[in-house]
Amino acid sequence: MLIDARDLPAGRELQADLCVIGAGAAGITLTRELRDSGLTVVLLESGGFDLEPPTQALYGGSTTGTFLPADGRYLLTSRTRLFGGTTGSWAGWCVPMESLDMERRDWLPYSGWPFSRIHLEPFYRRAAAVCQVQPHAPDLSRWRNTPRAPLDLGGDAGIVTRLIHMSPPTHFGEKYRADLVEADKVTLCLHANALDLRPVAGGGALREVIAASLKGNRFRVRAKAFVLAAGGIENVRLLMQSRSVHDEGIGNDHDLLGRFFMEHPHLHVGFVTFTRPGGSLEMYRQHSQDPILGHESLGVLCPSPDLQRRERILNLSVQLYPAPRERLSDFVRGVGRMAARTDAGFASRGDVGDLVSANLYARVEPSPHPDSRVTLGSDRDALGMQRVNLDWRLPATDSESLRRSLVAFGRELGRAGRGRLFVRLTEARPWPGASGGDHHMGTTRMAREPAGGVVDPDCAIHGMDNLYVAGSSVYPTAGFANPTLTIVALALRLADHLRLKFAP
Repeated sequence: MLIDARDLPAGRELQADLCVIGAGAAGITLTRELRDSGLTVVLLESGGFDLEPPTQALYGGSTTGTFLPADGRYLLTSRTRLFGGTTGSWAGWCVPMESLDMERRDWLPYSGWPFSRIHLEPFYRRAAAVCQVQPHAPDLSRWRNTPRAPLDLGGDAGIVTRLIHMSPPTHFGEKYRADLVEADKVTLCLHANALDLRPVAGGGALREVIAASLKGNRFRVRAKAFVLAAGGIENVRLLMQSRSVHDEGIGNDHDLLGRFFMEHPHLHVGFVTFTRPGGSLEMYRQHSQDPILGHESLGVLCPSPDLQRRERILNLSVQLYPAPRERLSDFVRGVGRMAARTDAGFASRGDVGDLVSANLYARVEPSPHPDSRVTLGSDRDALGMQRVNLDWRLPATDSESLRRSLVAFGRELGRAGRGRLFVRLTEARPWPGASGGDHHMGTTRMAREPAGGVVDPDCAIHGMDNLYVAGSSVYPTAGFANPTLTIVALALRLADHLRLKFAP
């Protein structure tokens, strides 16, 4: 059933078994998965089916930190407030986290998920179908005799190829709209802005959500269980402003709410000249149709887990943008000539005409940093809600990790006799031209104990029996992977938990 909050009379009360706040990838996946569970669900979405400037303006706020201008543009442009959320504008990159991404790493403070990557595998397979891609398989041997053969850097190379699967991209608001609108036990309520989470006396469970439309009419939703799926910034904003029982907001007993904000730095880091690539660069160009998968894919180069452990570095992916021969600089040509003449591992001919040059574009894993955070400001939006300030910080250890990663990449290329790499980074410019990937992670991080995170391994707020969080705000660490596929996998996992706990 579809309703519009603007048409609800003031003081109206909606009732359901489950109330989900936010209809992006997490909220839509969760609700769709539970539509035949026997549970009644109210799904609250701030926007409509199309982007509306007054609703989008509710995202306004201020920004500070490593890469963010103070005018707050990032808060308005990095997310979309409508049914389907930011899946209406994502690029479609689908890649799961690696095992090491989720392990405790002794060189990375605050690392470690409360469960392993193997635990997520069945949910990743289901998430692939939701995102309209094939399940991921780490073995690339089937590609060796195709025009998209991966680079061969030797069996023990510290550089590995990972395959990014490209969703169409799936716009969840369009693809799955009918599934929710036509579901008997689902009420989709558009233009409904959650304003306040009201716990029961003592604060051990949530009783109701106070919501309103931009017309000003307020109403409430009462349910057995509630899920916040409003994104890595808005989840925090709503929890912090819900102070009827907890003075510092819900889930903030240990001052962790809003901390550990993570975002993936994206930047050009240098270029590489290959004398003998040992494969094709076709896989690493802009994504294209994959003859084996049946949909588009893209290859990226990553440090192997062994290399990450040995060098004590963070994960990253490197995409190759081949440069036309006529644009090769004298410096690049010189590097190639020197390599072809002096490295015994190269082809004996060393023909400069065989050189292939490529620009390197990196997507970098950030470290979880407690001072990188979302806080509330003094300005208020059209609904009277405090606007946020986002302070995105990256410690110096992150830039040093990136530099060491690239040096290791260059060393591995030379060892394999494949080429030479030029690193663009300097001490004075550790992040030249960097920007974010519009990925908001870590602000309600998951941990087994309340002193380590905001939510428990089931994604329930510590100390709350019936309030859960869905989305990338629960990530303890981020890897380099775009978050959407993991968001969907975790939403499917949470749906299974809610079905077992609350379904009749």
